Amino acid sequence: MTEKQPHARETLTNNAIAELYRRKLITKEQEGAARTLFRSCRSAYERAGNPKKRSYLKIKFKFENALDMTVKVITLKIKMWEKWQEQQVIYDSRDDENDHKQRATLDRINRKGHYSLSNIRMKSHIGNYTDASNRRRKPVAIMVVENGELSFKTVVSLTAAQKELDVSSTKLNRMKLQPYDLAIKNEAGDLINTGKQIFAMASYTVTRSKFLQMEIERLEEDKAEYEPKGVNMDFINEKIASYKEQIADPVAMKAGRDRRDKADYIRTVGSIARFEAMSVDKVDAGLLAGLRQKKMILEANGYHLL
Repeated sequence: MTEKQPHARETLTNNAIAELYRRKLITKEQEGAARTLFRSCRSAYERAGNPKKRSYLKIKFKFENALDMTVKVITLKIKMWEKWQEQQVIYDSRDDENDHKQRATLDRINRKGHYSLSNIRMKSHIGNYTDASNRRRKPVAIMVVENGELSFKTVVSLTAAQKELDVSSTKLNRMKLQPYDLAIKNEAGDLINTGKQIFAMASYTVTRSKFLQMEIERLEEDKAEYEPKGVNMDFINEKIASYKEQIADPVAMKAGRDRRDKADYIRTVGSIARFEAMSVDKVDAGLLAGLRQKKMILEANGYHLL
């Protein structure tokens, strides 16, 4: 039976540790911490500028190599090296050897900054992971339709949505594409549809400027489709020009919003008048009530004064 050869990464780590011993920079008690430090430095070296990792593409590694970074942390970032050793003691005392939550890792202080001596610190693996998760966290809108009634709520993240709905991430992702019909099992184990449908999708707030930019992009797509067919694009071109003017000029944006609010108020009042002129049996009471509420909200904001 041939002896198992060490992995290339393990060989690199062993060589680095041997060099640290040769330079008398570590003791036997510090070897475990030195190993995790070098591996973290090696990971940083491999991530920086890697075209396969878009978020690291513009990040530079301001050291000669991983060993150089390790040496400079040990010799120049004394407090960080002390914290690293303290974290290593916590990590080594774990009950499960597959649990890496408390392993010390490198963290960039400024996420847009490079791997440099002034921009790195020590964080536990779980702390680094939690920070990254919080940065990626995006609100999720959950809509439930039951017996024709729509209810709506927003939760802070996909994880929170999974807990709220008690579903897997796969099922949650499917909800973004199509409604999920909620069913329950009876005593015989048969599925019974509850008549409840659930939608889940990313929730975000769009500023007026972002909305106008989205409209411009939509109109540009329409132009690309219909202009080659000979359709007159003057109206669309005027709209695009107007939207661009509003984005560039906040005063023009406010004027445009005021015009829309006034026009909306006029349309709402006109619709109410038409409904009120109709016989009761022909009026949609729910729609009329909604229009009256909308009129009240517009008036509360002063739009009837424009």
